[in-house]
Amino acid sequence: MSQTTFDQRVSKIDDKHRLLSEGATYRVGPDGLIVAVPQRRFVPRFPMRGLALLLGGTFVFKAALLVASGEGTYHGRLSELAKGQPVERVMAWVMQPDPVTRLIARGMDMVVHAGVAERS
Repeated sequence: MSQTTFDQRVSKIDDKHRLLSEGATYRVGPDGLIVAVPQRRFVPRFPMRGLALLLGGTFVFKAALLVASGEGTYHGRLSELAKGQPVERVMAWVMQPDPVTRLIARGMDMVVHAGVAERS
């Protein structure tokens, strides 16, 4: 038997021991042997990529609305929204221009004005 085969077997035994130390259930096999089986625990993973895309998309959407409607119109519509139902007030709070939105809006505005200047 080669050394790599032996090392693989030892590694497999170590992995199973680690898993069994986190909890085990015991089952009787068809041959009557009692076998310890590691418990598989469900560890929910939070979708961080999805959250980052949602957050980034929100900032870009807010910036696009700010650039398209202009600062004055945007604030006027937000103030109207803030006077509405509770859901509308929450949305008005979410849509408030923050530093990130203003930074993205400035970049979008530069791109839009650069495109207009090239056409003239």
